[in-house]
Amino acid sequence: MKSIDLSVASRNVRTYILDYIVSYFYVPIAIWPLFAMKYVSFSELGIILMVGMIVNMLLNIPTGALADRFGRKTMILISYTLAFLSRVIIVFAFNFWLFLISEILKQASEAFYAGSAVALVYDSLKKEKREQEFKSVESRGYFFATTGLIGASILGGYLFGVHPRAPFIAMLFIEVLMIVNALRYIEDRTSASVLKETYISTLRKGVSHIFRHRQIAIVSLYSLVISFVFFSAMWLLYQKSANEFGFSPVLVGYLIAVLYLFRAGGTFVYAKMLNYILDRTMGIGLALSQALGSFLLALAQVPLALFGLGTRYFTDGLRQPFLTKIQNEHIESKYRSTSLSAISFLSSLSLAIFSPLLGFGMDRIGARATLALTGILSLVLGTYLGSMITEKKNNVKY
Repeated sequence: MKSIDLSVASRNVRTYILDYIVSYFYVPIAIWPLFAMKYVSFSELGIILMVGMIVNMLLNIPTGALADRFGRKTMILISYTLAFLSRVIIVFAFNFWLFLISEILKQASEAFYAGSAVALVYDSLKKEKREQEFKSVESRGYFFATTGLIGASILGGYLFGVHPRAPFIAMLFIEVLMIVNALRYIEDRTSASVLKETYISTLRKGVSHIFRHRQIAIVSLYSLVISFVFFSAMWLLYQKSANEFGFSPVLVGYLIAVLYLFRAGGTFVYAKMLNYILDRTMGIGLALSQALGSFLLALAQVPLALFGLGTRYFTDGLRQPFLTKIQNEHIESKYRSTSLSAISFLSSLSLAIFSPLLGFGMDRIGARATLALTGILSLVLGTYLGSMITEKKNNVKY
């Protein structure tokens, strides 16, 4: 039995890493705003993204509870099916409504996926008392996925030159590969006590789980701050404020590929140091790095501003596997998907609230001043929350 369990966990790990690589190979990543702006105005694009984010928020927690109640693999397959339908629509999109429908399906797909694969793989490793391996699995998957994004950025730019819709057509084939790969996941539901509970009970307990435990609440709030500060840097790539830094649309495409190389470097470093550094130290270091990137972008000329962006992406390479690790270590198994979805919901909510403020700030006081403010946020609140993160005690049973 033990050998079968080991093979199940190992298969799930291999499937998860391949899932990571394929799902992150988003070919249109560098050119989708250029494509969208051919058919919709900037204001319409903002409405499309806002509605999509609202859909994501409304579905995030319910879909997490559904995953805990009826199976994570099922939610993953539903997610990728919705993503495929979204790609089909955008291939033929030529007006506001088609772009809106595509974005709604895309955000619904992300809501169904949120936390499901992570929870499935982490719990399969935990069943074999191998959960400590997950931090290495996560960092490896994120590293390979980021490396793939470099190729996706370059490929997307080339295909866009052939035909503006070509990158999105390529994504149809990738979505099919994602569905086929997801079928390889193995999920053991026979011993899940959560099956005895109602959906409403699962939903209520999963959401309250992140508020009842002080350390989970700290980790969740820290995740929101760090994710938001990183998100603020992305604005200057696609918004009109990019001109303030001298970034032409052509340069943005190449820049994104280079930045993902920085992020891959951050993930590689994290994989090497994860066994030698405390979570509190990592938390403080991430916040300080985010602040440094913000200040470099705010105060420097173009060369150092680019270095500031590189710092941001290098830090992001550390951020994602680190946050996933500390969240999973403190969340109870049977409510893992629901709680992770709740954290994702809060992240989307914070972006929905603060994104208009970011846009207003960049319009009124400029990108540099706005980024300086986000740097202060990371320096003060991020480092404070990071200092409150503690190591998970081994004698705590989850």
